[in-house]
Amino acid sequence: MMSIVFTLSHEESGFSAFRVQEDHHIIVEAPDIKELRVKALEAVNELLEGQLYRYELDDIVFRPE
Repeated sequence: MMSIVFTLSHEESGFSAFRVQEDHHIIVEAPDIKELRVKALEAVNELLEGQLYRYELDDIVFRPE
């Protein structure tokens, strides 16, 4: 399993392409890099549709496992 972690500046919910942890980290998970790319793009698109300008993306971390 691989994951990409985004960090939001505050708590938000109601997204379907990813999950948000208590520490405001957005977790995108997939079994391989190809699927991870697809899911990460879906997550970013969903954030943009949800008016990303309201958020500060503090960092983006790629964590291959």
